[in-house]
This record gives sequence, C-alpha cells and structure tokens, in this order.
Amino acid sequence: MLLLPRVRPLLGCSHARPKVGTGNSAVRLISTEASITRRTRSPEDSFRVAVVGSGPAGFYASYRVMSRLPNAKIDMFESLPVPFGLVRFGVAPDHPEVKKCQDKFEEVAGSPNFTFVGNVSVGEAGFHPHSCTIPFSSLLRHYDAVLLSYGAAKDRTLGVPGESELRGIYSARSFVGWYNGLPEYAGLAPDLTKGDEAVIVGQGNVALDVARMLLEDVDVLRKTDITKEALANLAVSRIKRVHVIGRRGPMQVSVKQSLRRTLVVDNTQ
Repeated sequence: MLLLPRVRPLLGCSHARPKVGTGNSAVRLISTEASITRRTRSPEDSFRVAVVGSGPAGFYASYRVMSRLPNAKIDMFESLPVPFGLVRFGVAPDHPEVKKCQDKFEEVAGSPNFTFVGNVSVGEAGFHPHSCTIPFSSLLRHYDAVLLSYGAAKDRTLGVPGESELRGIYSARSFVGWYNGLPEYAGLAPDLTKGDEAVIVGQGNVALDVARMLLEDVDVLRKTDITKEALANLAVSRIKRVHVIGRRGPMQVSVKQSLRRTLVVDNTQ
C-alpha cells in the first residue's frame, strides 16, 4: 500500500525546468542540530526525518529508523511520481524474483508514520516537467534529520568521439529505463531494425541484462511486465548477435553467478 503524496507548503515548493544532476548511491545523514534556523520542537513532538530518494537505500534506511524510533515521522521525497527506484526501473522484466524486496518496502510505506511525497525534487529540478522543486535548505529547517539516498542520476560517458552525436548509441540507463517504463525514456524508441548486430560496452549485470533482452524470445518477454511499447519494438528487432566488450575475460566479469548463463546464450559473444 502506498500513501497518496502530501506536500507541505511551508517547504517552499516551486516548479522549475528539468536539469540532470549527479548523485551518490550511499545513504548520508545530515543532522540539523547546527542549523540556526532549525525548527523548534517540544519534548512531546515526534522526531521528524526527511528521506530524499525512494530506492532500496531509502526504504531500508527508513525501516531501520522506524525500528529504532517507532514514533518517528518519515517523509520520503522522490522526483518520480512512483517509488522503489532501480528495483522498479532497473531490474530486467524477466527477473521478477529480484523485485520481491518491494514487499518489505510496501510494508514500510503502509505505516501511519510514513508519507511518500512523489513528483518532488530536492535542490534542483528533476526530469519530470511537472515536478515540484523544494530547496534543500527548507528540509534542514523543518526536519530533525535528513537522509540523502537519491542515487546517481547521470550517465557515465566514455568520452569517445561521436558518442553523443551518432545515431544508434544509447546509454544502458536510458535503454533499461525504456523497456522498464521509466517516464523520462518513454519516447526513446530505439531503432533495432537497421542491422542484425549490437555491441555492448561493459560486462556487468546491466550489460548482460541488456544482451539477454535483445536476444530473448518475444513470447518469453510477453509473460513479463515489460512495457507494451518495448515489446512491440523488440518483436520487430533484427538483432541476431550481441557482442559484449570488456577489459578482462569472461571469468572476471562483474556479475552474479545466476547471470553468467547469459554468456553462453546463443549468439552472445
């Protein structure tokens, strides 16, 4: 169960044009004890925590706070309209078992002391054109503690000529977001009909997810929660062979053991 978004006007919410920012996947806690403008709290008031980011780090951190401080009030801010971060938009559709942690997150979200505030960016504008923006200083003034768990929101480029200009080149983040239904990549529509080979630079979990999605039988994907647009696009794909490029050999790939089977899938090199 997810609670409806609630935004407090006192935080100074405003609308701004989207801008890509960078992040840190680790959780950081910022105490507001030293802030001159810290809100006045009487002894009977609940301890109030703002969590920025609604991915696994944010929810697990919220769970720990609620376990240690049962009366704490937690407001979770997310730039997207919906929560769960990479669990929702980063896991391949054919691996639903990885998404089972959402059950724990929904348990946290169901607490009467928890409020999910979606479509709200903190500090700088998010990707969604209609998102609200709250100054970071406002959180410091109105909460006893702030947890930053917003992840990384910018691609790590290779810095090679033509990387951002040539057609047919996509970042893994955008491609994965596209087939998982991330709003900002809904219109990506990669053209998979121009050739029968694809090249993936990198040999981690995401690289093998992408390789598998490109070569997987459409009938198998149809049974998953892949978006209809992505399914239709992959149904007409001409990709028959995928080359995975890495700095080291197949025995040194940075993937889970369960994903190594992708390396022996037909037409994957």
